[in-house]
Formats: sequence, C-alpha cells, structure tokens
Amino acid sequence: MGRQAGHHTVREFYLRRFGDPRNAEDARIVALEKESGRRLPAQSARNLAKIRDFYTIAGDDADDGQELERLIAGYEAIWADALRTLDRGLPLDSETRFFVSQFVAFQLVRTTRTRGLTSNMMVDLTKWLGSMTIAAQRNQLGEEGLRNWVRQFVGETGRDDESIDELIAILDDQKYEERGFTIVPGTGEHLKQVVRALDEDSEFIAYVFQRRWQLLRAPKREFFVTSDHPVTLVAHPSLGYAGLRTAQAIGLPIAPDRYLVMGAVRSLQTAETTVTRDELLRWNLRTIASADRWIYLHPSTPDSSVIPSSPSKGAVQHKSRSTRRRRLLR
Repeated sequence: MGRQAGHHTVREFYLRRFGDPRNAEDARIVALEKESGRRLPAQSARNLAKIRDFYTIAGDDADDGQELERLIAGYEAIWADALRTLDRGLPLDSETRFFVSQFVAFQLVRTTRTRGLTSNMMVDLTKWLGSMTIAAQRNQLGEEGLRNWVRQFVGETGRDDESIDELIAILDDQKYEERGFTIVPGTGEHLKQVVRALDEDSEFIAYVFQRRWQLLRAPKREFFVTSDHPVTLVAHPSLGYAGLRTAQAIGLPIAPDRYLVMGAVRSLQTAETTVTRDELLRWNLRTIASADRWIYLHPSTPDSSVIPSSPSKGAVQHKSRSTRRRRLLR
C-alpha cells in the first residue's frame, strides 16, 4: 500500500468554509505565517494544513496512517452537514449539537500543537520514570548492584563502570539534553487521543456539549479568521491555563462571518449576537495566539480584522501593512 502525500491536520471541508467562493471545491484561501507575517498567495484547501505521514505510527512499517484517515473521512459529511445547520443559527437539535461537539473536540486534539504538548508530557514522564527507577534500584541493590542491573537492562554486560556511571547520572538527574541525549517520543499516544475524541462516549465531547453556546456574527466588512489550530481555549483568570474541562470558554471560528463560543456555564441555553469590530478583533487575536504556525484568511479579509487600531491619532502611521502584520503575529 503506497503512502499518501500527506495528512490534513485541519479538514479540507472546514477550510473551504473560509475560502472564496465559500464551500466550493475550488475555494481559494490565504495563508499567513504567524512568526514572519509572510503571506502566501490564495490557494486551494488541499494544499493547506497538510503534513506528510502525520497519522503514521512512528516505527511501525506496517502502518501508513491511511486506516485512521479513512476513519476520520467517514465523519466528514456528517460534520459538514452539522456546521451548515449551525450556519442557520441556534438552537440546534441534540443530534446536530452532538456532532458539532464531536468536531470541536476532535479538531482540538488532532493538531500539531496538541501533538507537541502530548510529546512534551511523554518526554517529561519518561524522564521522571527513569529517575524514579534508578532511585528504587539503588535503594534495593546498592551502587554495584545498580551498575549490574543497568548493564542487563541496556544489554551491554561488558560495559565499563565509567560509562555505566555516566548513563546512571543521565537517568538520575534527568539532564538528557545537557549531556547530548534526546528523547524522541512516538506518535502513538497522540493518535490514541485522536481516536478517543471520536468515541461517542468520550468525555471530550461531553465537555463541549454541556456548555452554554453563543453564536457570534461579524459586523459588516469584517471577517473572522481561522488557523492550523482553530479551537481556542480561554483560560480562567484564576487558573492561568485551560483544558477542555477547565476553560472559561472554548472558541471555534466556523466561517468568516460566524464564530461559535462555548461558555463555562453548564447549560443547553443558547444565544446569538452581532459583535462589534473590537470584539471580533479580540477573538481573532485569540485565534492567532492559539495557532501553531499558520493563520488562514478569506482573501477579502481587511487588515482591520487582524490588526489593532493605533492607540492615538498621534501614533506613527507610516508602517507598511506587512511590517504591522509581522509585529502583530510575533
């Protein structure tokens, strides 16, 4: 079985909602690089948010990610229909609300940013387990017994004491990088989370479904933007961090003129409102901050939708658009 050219970390049908013409197979979307402000020409969603072998399990030659890709593709038409229903406004029937919730939960866990967070957690856990194991074996076996145990563990019974002591020190103090070693986590744990988010009994879905939903509509001539990590978690001020369960709000831009906010209150009540330009800008800046690398825009998105107004009329006004965007996105 041949490998696919790449796997999408954000579904094409969702990205096409931000293109011109909207939802069309040939919809064109502008990509803006977060760090540099570099703007790519408008292009097809097929070329965006795409990474080679993203769903491939590292180290497994028998897996090329296509099985998971096919599993995800089976939900695409359902999610697309649910978002089209949401376009018509709130409230939603319970089935449609469930599928929108499933899409939000799934899209949150599937991206490169979430994989990075998962990988960092696995690296930290590996380091901690290594240190705890060394401490336990030293306490039980003594120093010489620990050396022999490490020799057996790494399969090098003839290795000298000095090199074994160096390995023990690395495991003990967890300073792998400082000593020239790198832990490379596999992709399996992240892919388990992706599959788990699809499960109809997933707590990920419940955390979204049970919130109070509000549909924001953009003011005239202003657009919401999206990104390669489109689900935004707004932290509660008293916590300083946010997860699906603890977030003060969860946000997802669903079209250039619509943004779905899922508040902290556990309630099936809903609301709709047209936001001011400043309110739209605040949500767009949250989307930009949440992005891993790329922000995606409708080609007609004005600078005013992504760049704050000058603080005063006396401020310097001669900055070029590209420079202003670069400063904003850093």
